[in-house]
Amino acid sequence: AIESHRIELGLYHDFGSNATLDLKGLYYYSRRGLPGAVIYYNPRSTEKLWDQDAFLQANFHKTFSEKWRMQAQAKYSHSWNRHKGKGIEFTNGFFKETMRQDEYYVSATGLYAPTGNIQISLAQDIIANTLSTSFPECPYPRRISYITALNAKYEPAEFLLANAGGVLYITDEHVKYGKTPDNFRQLAPAASIRISPLPGQNLYTRFLYKGTFRLPSFNDMYYYRIGNTGLKPEKAREFNAGITYSPNYVTHWLESVIITADWYYNRVTDKIVAIPTTFAWKMQNYGKVHATGVDVNIQAVFKPLQWAELTLQGAYTWQKAIDVTSKNKKNYRHQLPYTPRNNGNVSITIKTPWITAGYSIVCVGKRYYLAQNLPENEIAGYQDHSLSIQRDFKLRHGCILNLKGDLLNLTNEQYDVIKYYPMPGRNWRITASLTF
Repeated sequence: AIESHRIELGLYHDFGSNATLDLKGLYYYSRRGLPGAVIYYNPRSTEKLWDQDAFLQANFHKTFSEKWRMQAQAKYSHSWNRHKGKGIEFTNGFFKETMRQDEYYVSATGLYAPTGNIQISLAQDIIANTLSTSFPECPYPRRISYITALNAKYEPAEFLLANAGGVLYITDEHVKYGKTPDNFRQLAPAASIRISPLPGQNLYTRFLYKGTFRLPSFNDMYYYRIGNTGLKPEKAREFNAGITYSPNYVTHWLESVIITADWYYNRVTDKIVAIPTTFAWKMQNYGKVHATGVDVNIQAVFKPLQWAELTLQGAYTWQKAIDVTSKNKKNYRHQLPYTPRNNGNVSITIKTPWITAGYSIVCVGKRYYLAQNLPENEIAGYQDHSLSIQRDFKLRHGCILNLKGDLLNLTNEQYDVIKYYPMPGRNWRITASLTF
């Protein structure tokens, strides 16, 4: 069972003289039972999770002239959760933990456009994170991150767009108890170019190189049973080449077609992944990972009748993500756990003045739940079919009531996303939302 509450508040003010202020707040609370592993003679799970998330943010934007603009942001976010459970997988057969995380974030960005085809931006972010838990061994970590980003954009003509820049990461780590994690300094450069080879045609080719740097989160490092305080930051070099095409000419019943295709190659060092152990997952670093993939997306919008619109969407991904840390390991050049080579989805949506209906299929190929790609470690692929129907009802004073019904796993297929944790069979959901 799931019980959840969500409240959002947004305010916007225009000061005139090209200055605006945007405020937003959110509060979310949920209480839910968690699915358990399949264990003989145990048909139920006793684990429960309580979540509480809230944030308040402000965004100020000011345009000084055609050449100068600035933006400032500030945000405070709070998250709290409690996890309780009973079972042989817990010490003394019982487990209870409460966690609280707070984040303070400020950012300032300046944009300078000396000419109509050149833009230069500089952004500075400062982020402070804290964590506390109910466990006596909690180290009470605190992290301050300084992120500086410089970017230049050059667009001399409609057929050419070039970007270049970099991001500098600096971290300052502290703990109240235990060993303090290392501080880090890392520069991540990036460059991209987009070319339209045929004037007047919606055909674009793009090429990208990007360095990325990902710090392990507090959940990665300190979450009970899962966390690993010895994690190293994940670093990657990403290469991408892609094409987008949308024909100008369409018939009276075919409104638009968009086709995109991308090839990418990533070289990752110390990749952060979650690896399942006997009863829980554990965050670990993979020494070196090479990932090659192809993404293809197609969207077509049809107008067969004046009062009906039909949208077809399809996506396919082929990905080869292999561990190349050491030739001496048995899993050398094996696919990473829980990473399918093939996956995709297809959906069709029919929209009329009275009702909107949709049908979708998600297909995922076979995967392996351990590092070695052996037949006994294989998880079979699956297909998940879903059907949805929704309608808007106009009420008084401009209020709109939206009712939506979903029939999930229509074919009642039995499958696992995570080994030994079967997903629900055929199930349904009804959602009501009110906009005023």
